[in-house]
Amino acid sequence: MSEIMEVLLRFKKQLVKEVDHHGRTPLYYGAINGDRKTVQRLLKIDTSIAYVLDRGGHSPIHVAAIKGHISVIKEIFQHCPDTRELTDLFGQNALHAAVTAGQANVVKYILEAKELEVM
Repeated sequence: MSEIMEVLLRFKKQLVKEVDHHGRTPLYYGAINGDRKTVQRLLKIDTSIAYVLDRGGHSPIHVAAIKGHISVIKEIFQHCPDTRELTDLFGQNALHAAVTAGQANVVKYILEAKELEVM
């Protein structure tokens, strides 16, 4: 996580809930960029941001699955295990998104992860 973001969050934690004109939170950008440390830090402040869909209908877990960022997916599942069932506007969960995006490594992780056996 950047030093400037750390300073901002120290003084104004509610920034984690701010959305841009695309409806995206800082967590969304951490997830799409594969920045596990940023994702971890933001989720420690507020887990509700894991459930925010952007205007395109995707959540942070979906974009992490689409981009193949397993470490980010693990981090989100650790803080918000029920996001494994979270669907986007198209009715897809993270597994569906990974399959559609051709992310075999993510599909394998989700199918084999013991902590996700109920999926």
